[in-house]
Amino acid sequence: MTREIGKPPGSGCQIALLATAVVAAILWGLLQWEAYRHRHPTENNARQTIERLAEISLPEDTAFLVAQRSESSFFGDHSACFLIGLPEEEFDTVVDQIPQVDGTRIENGCPVHDAELDGFAWTLWSAQDLPDGEIVYIFLDREKSQILLMYILT
Repeated sequence: MTREIGKPPGSGCQIALLATAVVAAILWGLLQWEAYRHRHPTENNARQTIERLAEISLPEDTAFLVAQRSESSFFGDHSACFLIGLPEEEFDTVVDQIPQVDGTRIENGCPVHDAELDGFAWTLWSAQDLPDGEIVYIFLDREKSQILLMYILT
């Protein structure tokens, strides 16, 4: 077997297969990165989502303790949980912005492990069915000045 001088080893077919494999690996990595970013939103994205769903304004020094979304189902259903910590002096100010409403149903939609919510005292404050199929539950832990917002899109 001889090869011409100046030509790299391997056929054009082998190089095309290698290039296809590299492109496929890059696309797979980008897809996984987007899926990770969807499940673990940034602090800014979590802030915007909480303020939109709960119709509240959060102080700048809000601590985002847990911010996680589930994967979307085949039908587009998904859920999210956001656990935030507030300064004690601002906790009541934020809570006063949230209308206290009795909910008609409770679903467990938190896509987080119980360990991430360790010690959170679940006291239901608000449960709202929003017009576009969204359900929002808001739980308070006054002792720790924390709010848990659970969001379900059905």
